[in-house]
Amino acid sequence: MPIAISILKACGEIRGDIEGDIFVGELALNGTIRRVRGLLPMIIEARSKGFRRIFIPVDNINEIKMIEGIDIFPVDSLREVVDYLNGEVQLTKVQTIKYDITNMKYGVDFNEVKGHSFAKRAVEIAAAGFHNILMYGPPGSGKTMIAQRIPSILPYLTYEESLEVSKVYSIVGALKEDSMIFYPPFRNPHVNVSTNSLIGGGTVPIPGEVSLAHNGVLF
Repeated sequence: MPIAISILKACGEIRGDIEGDIFVGELALNGTIRRVRGLLPMIIEARSKGFRRIFIPVDNINEIKMIEGIDIFPVDSLREVVDYLNGEVQLTKVQTIKYDITNMKYGVDFNEVKGHSFAKRAVEIAAAGFHNILMYGPPGSGKTMIAQRIPSILPYLTYEESLEVSKVYSIVGALKEDSMIFYPPFRNPHVNVSTNSLIGGGTVPIPGEVSLAHNGVLF
């Protein structure tokens, strides 16, 4: 989309002022604007640089609803953007919502673990101080079950911590439809995970499991 907008502006097809605007989106052959990865950190960086407004794919709208300080316009097509910039149509900017996790549910809870008093005590101490912990035992003894529930006894993510984690997930395209990451993440990579998958990297570098577990638990 930004390349198409630049060409149309240079050719005189766009009469409106685009100074201070940012355009993000993958342009399909039929003119629609497709979802992109990494939009959340783009918007945060644009806001810090003083840009006034940004045009994004409508399919990305959920992950940026809690960002204030910049006008965000979701669009379906290139024609929609051009008509708006030429003053022919009106677009509705995203209405921000307040960061509130008081009614959120994690899904599993630490109090569901019955018995295992020694293991639970050790995990509680590790969680309280954000320490590492080594659990050992035969298959089926409850190691993974207990580890999965550690985020439920960790503090809720603050707004800034939630942004940090959500930016990483946005880059890898792993943000769910329910917007940002509110709880400490839990990552459980396979024992045969590759080095790139664990610590990040690749031909096109992307975050690995260590980064995806930021402010949470890497099991």
